Amino acid sequence: MGGYLGPSSVTMSKDQFLDESKYRTTINNPTWKYGPNIIISRNNFGFVLAYGWEKATGKNGHQWIYNNKSYSAFGINTGFGR
Repeated sequence: MGGYLGPSSVTMSKDQFLDESKYRTTINNPTWKYGPNIIISRNNFGFVLAYGWEKATGKNGHQWIYNNKSYSAFGINTGFGR
């Protein structure tokens, strides 16, 4: 069990603005993803469960419809090495 924090980016188009009247052009905004996760692994195989939020920064980041909304994710990982 642990947590994660990492940078990302989002391309904001008109349909992703809370107030479409503030839309001028499609822009790329930096974001931060953060939250807790659980990794269950054995040898070279594992499962990941994550819950988190994404915070848009930069110009009009507060207008992004997914800003500060939670999400959940599931992943499978494997290693092909020894």
